[in-house]
Amino acid sequence: MRTALCVLAALAALRPAPALKRLHTMDVHQAYNHTVCPFVPVIDEDENRLPRRIMTWKCADDTRAYCRASGVPDDLCCHHYHRDLAFECVELFDTTTVTYQRKEQDKVRFELGTVDVPVGCVCGVSTTTPAGDLPSYPERRAGLPGPVSL
Repeated sequence: MRTALCVLAALAALRPAPALKRLHTMDVHQAYNHTVCPFVPVIDEDENRLPRRIMTWKCADDTRAYCRASGVPDDLCCHHYHRDLAFECVELFDTTTVTYQRKEQDKVRFELGTVDVPVGCVCGVSTTTPAGDLPSYPERRAGLPGPVSL
């Protein structure tokens, strides 16, 4: 009986571990500051297109900035290799329909078209194939180029 009371007291003293906060929705203006593959807003303007202005979200020039600033090691961030997998930031695109205005002499003609719009940047995974061991120069087959000196 005493053991059972001790177990109950120990269980009552336990506090649940803090749960990770799951983000189910996030405004895109907040998201681009909290991703391992940062993206930046860019306005695509074309005066002969309707709509004239399209908001795009392109991969940032320095896609490792967030991890570096947060102290995340390279092997835990995007841009690394693990066995036969390559992790890298990849720009996502969506195709949208637009209308182009074409001026012909004194008339305006409208044509439907499409535009590939960058909509974000994600950590993509692709498989790689090891190159294998390459023979040294003297062991290469005849006809293959050797070292090049400049």
